[in-house]
Amino acid sequence: MTRLRGVAFFLTAIVLSGCATGGAGSKYYLFSDPLDKEVAAWNRSAKLYHEFDTRLIIDAIYNSKQLRDAWIKKASRVSMLSTDEIKRLTDQQNKESERYAQFFVALYTPGEERSNLDDPESKWSVFLQSDTGPVRPESITKIDSESLAWSSSLPFDPNFRTIYRINFLRDKSGFGVMRLYISSLLGEVRLTWGADQANPPK
Repeated sequence: MTRLRGVAFFLTAIVLSGCATGGAGSKYYLFSDPLDKEVAAWNRSAKLYHEFDTRLIIDAIYNSKQLRDAWIKKASRVSMLSTDEIKRLTDQQNKESERYAQFFVALYTPGEERSNLDDPESKWSVFLQSDTGPVRPESITKIDSESLAWSSSLPFDPNFRTIYRINFLRDKSGFGVMRLYISSLLGEVRLTWGADQANPPK
C-alpha cells in the first residue's frame, strides 16, 4: 500500500480529533474538528412517507471542494505528509472535482430490494437538476461506509444504511445550485445545495 493510498484507511480509525488526559481532578477536552463541521455542512437529510409508513430515509453529502480541502488538511496533519505528497493529493482531488459532481448517498428503506439504486431495474430514479437542466448519473456505485475517507465524521449512523457514490459529469452538471432528486411511484425527495450557503457548490 502506498503512502497516499494509506491515508484514507488511516483516517477512518480516527474518532476523536483531540483530547487531554491526566490524573485525578484533570479536565477532559474534545476539540472541534473542522472536517466534522464541513461534512455536516454539506450533508442533506430527508424522509419519505407513504400512508404513514416510512418508505425512505436519506442522507446525502456533496463532495464539494471545501470538503475535499478540509480532508486534505486533516490528512496532511495526521499522516504528516510531505509538501510533494500534499500537492499530489490536492491535484488528485482537484481533477476528480473538475470531472464529476460527486455525492455520497446513504439510504434506509424497509426492504433491501427497494434501495438498489445501482440496479438498472431499480424502482428508484436518480437525477440532478442543475443550472443546465436535468442530468442523469454517469455512475452509481455501492460502497462500504468504512471506505469513506471521513467515515468517522458522518453526522448520521451508517448502520442499516446502503451507501452509494453517485457521479455526475461536471460538464453537464456545472458548478451552480444543485438539486438531487430520488423518486419512485411512492414519492420523491429533493435535496438542494448552494441556495442557502455563503459559498455555492464547487
